[in-house]
Amino acid sequence: MVYKLSLFGKIDFESLYFLLIFIVVLLIHLLLSTIGWNNTINDHHGFRQTQTAITAYYVLKDGFRLDYLTPVLGKPWSIPMEFPLFQWLVALLVMGTKINLDSAGRLLSITFFYLSLVPIYFLLDNLITKKRHIFVFLSLILASPVYIFWSRTFMIESLAMFLGFVFLVIISKLASKPKVPILLLAIVVGVLAALVKITTFAIFDLAAIFLFLRFWRGRVSVGRIIQFLLTVGTPLVVNFGWVYFSDYLKAQNEFAAGFITSGAMRFWNFGTLAQRFSYDSWVGVFNLAGPNIWGMHFVQSSFLTLIFIIIFYTFNLLLKGKYCKETFAFFLLFLAGPLIFTNLYIVHDYYWYANAVFLLFSLGFLINSFLNISRLKIVAKFIVLPVILLTMYQAYFARYYSIQKFNNVAYLPLANAIKYFTKPDDILLIHGFDWSSEIPYYSQRRALMDRWNLPFESSKFQLALKNLGDEKISAMVLRRDASVNEKFIAERIKKLNLSGPVFKDQDIELYITGQY
Repeated sequence: MVYKLSLFGKIDFESLYFLLIFIVVLLIHLLLSTIGWNNTINDHHGFRQTQTAITAYYVLKDGFRLDYLTPVLGKPWSIPMEFPLFQWLVALLVMGTKINLDSAGRLLSITFFYLSLVPIYFLLDNLITKKRHIFVFLSLILASPVYIFWSRTFMIESLAMFLGFVFLVIISKLASKPKVPILLLAIVVGVLAALVKITTFAIFDLAAIFLFLRFWRGRVSVGRIIQFLLTVGTPLVVNFGWVYFSDYLKAQNEFAAGFITSGAMRFWNFGTLAQRFSYDSWVGVFNLAGPNIWGMHFVQSSFLTLIFIIIFYTFNLLLKGKYCKETFAFFLLFLAGPLIFTNLYIVHDYYWYANAVFLLFSLGFLINSFLNISRLKIVAKFIVLPVILLTMYQAYFARYYSIQKFNNVAYLPLANAIKYFTKPDDILLIHGFDWSSEIPYYSQRRALMDRWNLPFESSKFQLALKNLGDEKISAMVLRRDASVNEKFIAERIKKLNLSGPVFKDQDIELYITGQY
């Protein structure tokens, strides 16, 4: 006996089986996400998490503005990167609920991840024939290590993915039934997605091209081509305008100019042609891809992950299985991330959040293909899917669990000392911490972070001091290394009227001005 249910067609044993797996992995995801919830946001890539958080903190303090503040490189304090939609939403959540900022950032991040499952469901509903098999895809996403760990961090990744999938759902509708209101909605959502995080949207924009080609089914016309160009092109044009605006603001800051402008960061973002053809680069890429996404942590040779995938895909082609085009297309979309932004994907493992879902789509289509082959159906259902899910959890516990559980409070004593010895509107001079927002965020102080440890009389350092105007440095934080020696410290103590250190923690020291 079967019963109709609009969510996945008919209720039968197979439907209940996949629904049960989905519910179990959803509950596991919820459970694992709570681990370390009240820890600091310095658990992994605290540099980036606190950069997002400090922006939200100053939105609460100074209001909603396009030239939002990230006060870590001196004055002017505005050095905008992405459009601050996520930070604005975090600020609104704090204002409405009075929960602490760290929890608000985590809560909003994981909420957008769960919300992403809705447009993913509707997108897949347009791509596969059996609704109940959609839960295979959703289960793979929920069990993937990258979506367990990063979805509960203070990051913009989940909002960017949510907007990207809403954009793709609208595209699938537009491509099959072109109408002006749908076109306008696609452009608006695409623009928001591109502004929130262009490196994520770039992959979704390529996915939109695939969807247009798939749903057009040869029905190409001038009108459809214009719609296509407007939909995939307008968000890129608007984002170019945002980059121009942000570069203009960064150019006003002595430490930001020539350092974090789009031109200066071209290598950092895209890498080099040599990297794309480097064996070592791709070893690094797949070393991250395996354990981050779908659980090949136990594979010592990173390329075995790729070989494993290729064998499965070839097997599917030989059996003339369904969804061969979709399997291959989404695998190419997965590779698009490290192919376009090679250096970012090697350096930062959270970038896999943007493209991992497409590898899981590809894997999901492959499993769905096997589910439509009678002699492989039982194997795919009861062996392949459960084994892949289990290896994902194995990879999560091997890679992320200890990071997530550990509460990194290394900078809290220093931050508390800064709060004790300085006033809220004081400015810190910081050496030895690059331009990470961790200390400025937890001490709730603006900072001039000299990542180069410049000579005091250098023109760059003097201009940065001059830009402060009437505001003066009241404390100095430094980490001793080869370039921060006694002579370096003595010079700054004399020139800035500092005394101390009033706080020491291993190689970290805090000095304050004579007024305190």
